[in-house]
Amino acid sequence: MTEKKNAIVDVSFGDGSSLSEWDSFTLQESFVDPLGSFEFTATPARSRVIEFDTKLQKGRLVGIKINGHPQATMLIAAKSVEIGRDGVSFSIECKSVLTTLYQGSVDPYVHKKYKSSISIQDAVREVVASYGFTRDINTDPGLDIKIKMGGTSAAQAAINKAKVTIADLLNKTAGTAFAPINLEEKKHKEYQAQFGESAYSYLSRLFSKHGLVLHADALGNLLISKPDYDQGPTNILQQGFQAAGVGGDLMLDGISLNNTNDSQFSEVVVFGGDSSSAGEKRTNLPSSRAIVEGIALRAGTPFQSKPALEIGDPLRQATDGRWHQRYFSDAGSVYKPLIKKGKDLKDTKECKNVAAMIMGQSGRSCMTLRCSVDGIVSATGVVWTVNTIANVLIEVLDFSSPMWILEKTVRQSRGGGQTTALTLLPLGALILEEPFGGS
Repeated sequence: MTEKKNAIVDVSFGDGSSLSEWDSFTLQESFVDPLGSFEFTATPARSRVIEFDTKLQKGRLVGIKINGHPQATMLIAAKSVEIGRDGVSFSIECKSVLTTLYQGSVDPYVHKKYKSSISIQDAVREVVASYGFTRDINTDPGLDIKIKMGGTSAAQAAINKAKVTIADLLNKTAGTAFAPINLEEKKHKEYQAQFGESAYSYLSRLFSKHGLVLHADALGNLLISKPDYDQGPTNILQQGFQAAGVGGDLMLDGISLNNTNDSQFSEVVVFGGDSSSAGEKRTNLPSSRAIVEGIALRAGTPFQSKPALEIGDPLRQATDGRWHQRYFSDAGSVYKPLIKKGKDLKDTKECKNVAAMIMGQSGRSCMTLRCSVDGIVSATGVVWTVNTIANVLIEVLDFSSPMWILEKTVRQSRGGGQTTALTLLPLGALILEEPFGGS
């Protein structure tokens, strides 16, 4: 196997200049973490110390690129300078432009109540304008993915040559075809800010009703996104010598495939708030439940008469089901309920939505694959990118399945070696949206 050529990682500044000489660096990105981070150390030549010190100022906006492809636009959050016999060393920590919204409090007197519903996009603009976010909100996560990856032609060519025909397996084309999100269709009427609540937390309450998350795109714009499970794979991850001709990336030692029943339930039952009538009985409260697909509960278990939504279980759709199961028990009963109450839930529909989301969001911990690969750019020619799909082949377990990239950590060691650590989930494991729409 030929050794990969190191990718060029550089930090660019507003004046068009850039720096790319590092002792080491770590770039972290997670779909469920809005901030991410880029940390690096550099020991420049004596003649360039003042240049580094001047450019790397706390609060400065910088762009991060891999082989010329934008990955993130971040703020320098912290700077440390160490002076010793080996020279002057700079340690820099960068965070997403969302840091301001994440750490800064929202005006507690913000109380938006409209006579008719307005779009989320308009509501967000009102909140973020005072924090300096004046550009349009990016609602095209698919385009952001393509910008980060650097195009998909190389990925498609490699997959077409693969011995394992990924296109046939998924009946999809490699690369994301994510349609832009239409925020004008997503409405709300009333939200009240809380004392001490961050601006990001306030906005998240708007997005969570529609299964959306707020990120920053590669160019520093606000980005509205959601998991994309409908795209085809752009990479192949493989373990084992027989897989060497498949045309993907070999996983390094330390592969971890985990499957757990912790925080997984046979059903989630959600009750709504108290009736406006004093003394209303609990039996009259609105309620609903979500149950795992295919689970057979014993007759006589509680709540069987309540309306239920059967949650499709993508974790079961593997070659033989050994690993893909959201919840399973071989005991006399598989009954393991989670019962919640939401005082603001007014009807059965809202209870059903919340029950489905609780079960869907817990899916991210049910089964995870953690692995590392050599390099930052994959064998298919694209930068490893969150919210994309890789086909996973683990020879020793006879495991073959497409999986969704939840997190990545890109590193360069002081010795110059580059690696990418990945966390992947089965397709559909993480569900954020309300199946019947927000209230």
